[in-house]
Amino acid sequence: MELLILLLLIPIVRGLIFFFDWRYLVKVCDKHSLYLKGVGDSATDEAKEISGKASDWITEHTTEIKRRVEKSGINNPVHSFMDAKGYGYVGQEQMSTLDNLLYLNQNIQSSAVTVLKRSRGHFRNEAIKSINPLFWLETLFFLPKAIVSASGIDASSKLADTGLKVTQIIYWLVILGAVVANPDLLKVLIETIKT
Repeated sequence: MELLILLLLIPIVRGLIFFFDWRYLVKVCDKHSLYLKGVGDSATDEAKEISGKASDWITEHTTEIKRRVEKSGINNPVHSFMDAKGYGYVGQEQMSTLDNLLYLNQNIQSSAVTVLKRSRGHFRNEAIKSINPLFWLETLFFLPKAIVSASGIDASSKLADTGLKVTQIIYWLVILGAVVANPDLLKVLIETIKT
């Protein structure tokens, strides 16, 4: 019974972690939207005041915003531009979107909105996946791949990819061998799930 509680606790904890990340990015998107509404020339004094408070909040939480977006796996776009250096010379400069959430440039702001919404969507989808039994069956079926993915090991090289595929095949053969060698194991597993 304790094993079943532990197995149920894993999806719940995973879902809660992603839910709280999603809620945080919802708040970030709302604050960013409030900031943008109050920076125009036609904005009311109330909107400008709210924009100022949202700007302060975003400035205080920039590090956490960047951490959460990075956790989602969404890239922080870097924009290049030419800047006058004087005496007729220009130099190429770069600025990242998340470091400049308050910079009033249409390209930067469009990129910021896209990055924040993609990150928010990622966490919402992961929270929903946590309560989906098919996700957990797929994870169990491809357990070696899930372990490598969760560990953060880069498996993009040919050798690592081949090693992962060989490990996956060995994993399937071990499970198949265990079920064929001991058919009662499958019955015990089914009875455990039923109770």
